[in-house]
Amino acid sequence: MLSRLSAVVASILVHQVHFLCTADSQGVKPVPGLENLPRSFWRELSSPFTEVYEVDSFATEISATPEPRPFFEDPESNITVQLGAQVHMHCRVQNLQKNLKVSWVRRRGEDFHLLTIGLDTYASDSRFSLEFEGPNDWRLQLKSATERDAGLYECQVSVHPPLIRTVHLSVSVVGGIVLSKDITVLGIESAERVTMSMTIGHRHMLFGLFLSNPGRPGHGV
Repeated sequence: MLSRLSAVVASILVHQVHFLCTADSQGVKPVPGLENLPRSFWRELSSPFTEVYEVDSFATEISATPEPRPFFEDPESNITVQLGAQVHMHCRVQNLQKNLKVSWVRRRGEDFHLLTIGLDTYASDSRFSLEFEGPNDWRLQLKSATERDAGLYECQVSVHPPLIRTVHLSVSVVGGIVLSKDITVLGIESAERVTMSMTIGHRHMLFGLFLSNPGRPGHGV
């Protein structure tokens, strides 16, 4: 729009120049003030009009350097832990602007389950929590890992297009004795203590059994 307006102004001034020349040759008094303009003005006016003068604030906005895009310090990773262990999944983000959020999502096939956004936890399972460790580690914590927790976890940054880092969690049972499909003996630390894993419905529990006077009749757990 500015260029069109400038072109119109230039056209008007060119017509004024033509009028001055005609008026001078016919002895007509020119428009007051125009005869005092310097020659450099008319020379610049007669050249092709190519410059466009922008409003200062608009020019400043256009020339501003865009903020750098965030990126992950670490590549995608695979984590393997033993049953019942505590898990830490790191997500270190560089160049994270204040208006952006980091979230953790659990992925199961085509389904996504939101775990955390920023410092807030939205998982229905209380074993999940978010621990931020400065300056840039948005670490997802999982307590007492079970076999059901194995799978894909995604750390996401709310940019466009989205920035996603995937963590694949595997939970192994080392030295476990499977008593049934729902009960597994994880370890026998001594004659008095047995650690077991049990699944009842959709709940998974890890507990220890203490034996009193093992091997003697009339004594049990």
